[in-house]
Amino acid sequence: MVCQRQREETYDSEWHVTLVAFDLDSGEETDLLAEFDNWPWPGRAVLSPIPGDPTLWFTGDERGHCPVFRRDADGTVTRLTASGAYTSLCVTPDGTTPYALRSAIDSPPRVVRLDAVRPDQDPVFLNAPGDLRSLPGTLTEVHARADDGFPLRGWLVLPEGVSPERPAPLLVVPHGGPQASWSAWTWSWNPWPFAARGYAVLLPDPALSTGYGRRMQERGRGQYGGQPYRDVIALTDAALARADLDATRTAFAGWPYGGYLANRAATLTDRFKAIVSAAGMWNLEALQTDTDMHAYFRKIFGDPRTQRERYEAGSQHFDWVRMKTPMLIVHGGRDYRVPMGQALSLHSDLRRLGVPVKFLHFPTEGHTIGAPNHIRIMYETVLDFLDHHLLGQEWRRLAML
Repeated sequence: MVCQRQREETYDSEWHVTLVAFDLDSGEETDLLAEFDNWPWPGRAVLSPIPGDPTLWFTGDERGHCPVFRRDADGTVTRLTASGAYTSLCVTPDGTTPYALRSAIDSPPRVVRLDAVRPDQDPVFLNAPGDLRSLPGTLTEVHARADDGFPLRGWLVLPEGVSPERPAPLLVVPHGGPQASWSAWTWSWNPWPFAARGYAVLLPDPALSTGYGRRMQERGRGQYGGQPYRDVIALTDAALARADLDATRTAFAGWPYGGYLANRAATLTDRFKAIVSAAGMWNLEALQTDTDMHAYFRKIFGDPRTQRERYEAGSQHFDWVRMKTPMLIVHGGRDYRVPMGQALSLHSDLRRLGVPVKFLHFPTEGHTIGAPNHIRIMYETVLDFLDHHLLGQEWRRLAML
């Protein structure tokens, strides 16, 4: 039997996910990826359908991609795909042909066929609905060095027509998680609607991102608002070194760990002209008693009654008086992971300071905004908010609100 084993982050140890095999007679457990330093978040293993063949295939994050990997009987792991993010992996009965869904930052999911053994291949795309004819811009990468010397990278979406003569405003959007990475197409917080409105979008992978080895987890452990935030700023600075981006017109947006980092930015800098915080944590101590994952967060931060250090270092509400940047808060009324009280507390603090703030509340939504019409409302409201504060356009209230 092969399964995924997950060891969650604790106060003294970092997150770790691997694949293990169990001998059902002896109960012996074998870590199948013990020598694989990629530290991916491996997906469900697909075993060879041939009796007696121990070959298996799996997916896992790797530097902004989520390739398909093959593990042979001797423990050798081979990357089968050169780029993209793969899910829904399956293999034909003769073990020669994997099929999967492939997406990327610039491509929605499409059905593909792969060779079971050839490394770093390009997939064969099959005819299926769901393709896009074109996108309103191009995709490239940004690289930087963190303040501890660690090499960083992120995706950068550039709108059409951008140039040194017509530099684009920049929107910085860290991913949720925090154990995740920007690799796949997403319908929520997709960068291309922003590119269509003329914004460049930076999608950074900071500390705690998956697919960058064990060190990436170690350097962010226990400091949600420390090294990860500094990594985001390092990648932002690297992006703004480009002549085709306008450093005077920048904004920060994120959900939900990205929302936490957005709140962090609000208390640490006034370099951004606007901030969007969606499902973001604000008061970590209050979160302990309200969230549906209180035991999980207590493992990371400790008991707030006896272990105060990480709360005082990482909870932005202690620095609320520093906030100056206009903010849009987005939150679902049925969010039990980051309950509404977090957003209401942030909203109250902004109002007390006289900082311009708007609150987009979806009473029937949870931790994500999922209803298609609600997603449309969210995009339009966020875009209008950015247009108002970065481009100087008049604030427009959607007719649907």
